[in-house]
Amino acid sequence: MSLFPDGKGDWVAHPSGYRGRSAMQRADVFDVMAAKAASNGKPAPFTREQVAAGRHYRDLVERHACAGVRCSSVEALRSGGGGSGSFIDAVLRDREEIEWIRRRIGTGTAMAVRKIRPSKRGSRVNITDRRLVDMVCLEDKPISAVLRAHEWSVQGQTVDALRQALVEVLGQVGC
Repeated sequence: MSLFPDGKGDWVAHPSGYRGRSAMQRADVFDVMAAKAASNGKPAPFTREQVAAGRHYRDLVERHACAGVRCSSVEALRSGGGGSGSFIDAVLRDREEIEWIRRRIGTGTAMAVRKIRPSKRGSRVNITDRRLVDMVCLEDKPISAVLRAHEWSVQGQTVDALRQALVEVLGQVGC
């Protein structure tokens, strides 16, 4: 999206691809779930704040995981590495924020075996809040894949219960 002039001193946002073409975007799991809900005539499953919290957590973890890849080019190696430690300070800040978010997620159970009748739930494997958030945000898995991975039956009641648990956890994390 880019801002273009619209009349006298006003600006309007329009999609801006190369020579007027549509810009390509990669859809993450939140986009896929929102598109599926829209195609079924339902409202978006998550608010903008919840999606932003999930994406912020994902971006933070990915950036921290790649922190060891630094100055691998010949030019950077020759320059002596310089700097006043700002790189390592940024890595440590990211780690602290990840730990803070993970404390906010907590050690609770999103889907406890006892919450749903045995005939409806399938197997007896609990789904923790942390595992739910990591599978959806970091591994890009939809809610149905989280249920299947923990051997739960994928039905309306279980999907809704797990989606609600994810809504609550992302609401706690907030950015």
